[in-house]
Amino acid sequence: MLATKTRMKRIFLITTFIFIAIIAFSVPNYAQQTFTNVSNLDEFKKAIANGDSVILTKDITVTETLEIHASYSGIIKSDKKILTLDAGVENMFEVNSKDLSFENVILDGAGKGRLIFATDGAEISLKDAVVKNGSTDPFEKKIEQSTGINKQIYSGGGIYLFGSTLNAENTVFQANQTKVETPNQENISGAPQTAPHGGAIMATGKSTINIIGGELVDNHTGAMKTKEGPNGEGGAIKLEDSTLHINDEHVTDKAKTKFSGNYLFDWESKGGLQGGSIEATDS
Repeated sequence: MLATKTRMKRIFLITTFIFIAIIAFSVPNYAQQTFTNVSNLDEFKKAIANGDSVILTKDITVTETLEIHASYSGIIKSDKKILTLDAGVENMFEVNSKDLSFENVILDGAGKGRLIFATDGAEISLKDAVVKNGSTDPFEKKIEQSTGINKQIYSGGGIYLFGSTLNAENTVFQANQTKVETPNQENISGAPQTAPHGGAIMATGKSTINIIGGELVDNHTGAMKTKEGPNGEGGAIKLEDSTLHINDEHVTDKAKTKFSGNYLFDWESKGGLQGGSIEATDS
């Protein structure tokens, strides 16, 4: 009898331990974050460098590119505070973090640059956010000294993804654009074209975009100076060797995501001027 009671007690303790462990590991990442209130750019940079999540308490003008490295895992949130890009900064955020979230934040490119440039397996989540007025129009040539090739990336007015993932829930992409007229590529064999694809989002290199709800409104592309070949395709979204999911199987209202007023600089039925809202190549 005593042995039976001891065995039952042991089973109870083991079961309790397992239950506690399950609860501990199932606590959302959100609850485990250390949040720091920030009201200016220096405080913002310091919080990110410390690995903290951020609560924006004031609007901030971003005067330099903010690098979010692979080691960072955190949330940037506010009650609709605005991060506005200053002149002379190409990308507000350059990201290769595998776990970066924006919640209730407005990212405003002010027509001066791109908001997010993500590479190397980055994963970015936007929830109840706004991505607006991103633009690659101010971008100058970026000549690689060793080859003489213009390596500038004019695609992705709001967000550029290479081998990365973007999750957007109830997020608005508005009035983002690519360069109005990209320059001719240098006369070098094998030089890539300088097409300005994807007014709001450009996804390439096996990237993934997951969108639930939200809107893509009044985004547009520019053109190549020669007006030949693949001019700006995908007024809102351009995919190359990438994947797009809009409203997964759990969303019953298939009209939930709104596309409105997205366009190309021009339209033709032949190659190079397609996808007023979405254009997909090998995707």
